[in-house]
Amino acid sequence: KLPECLFWDTDYNKIDPDKQYLTVITRVFDYGSWEDVKEVIAYYGEKKVKKSLQFVICLKPHALSLACSLFNLYPIHFKCYTKKRSHLKF
Repeated sequence: KLPECLFWDTDYNKIDPDKQYLTVITRVFDYGSWEDVKEVIAYYGEKKVKKSLQFVICLKPHALSLACSLFNLYPIHFKCYTKKRSHLKF
């Protein structure tokens, strides 16, 4: 059971963790504690969490660093890194 505060923008009781796994995994890596991350990995399995995080287009920098460390990957293995919007220089 994950803290309700991680899902402040939705009705916690209506979350289907099997259908909304991308949202749950991403939210936990972006805002959750280490205990929350371990719980998500235990629930979904390391392979599914790894593939999910590689697929999402938006991940906070610290979450990307954590995923790289946990799964022995580099940022270039993540869509959120390779599809990052360019910053205009003025």
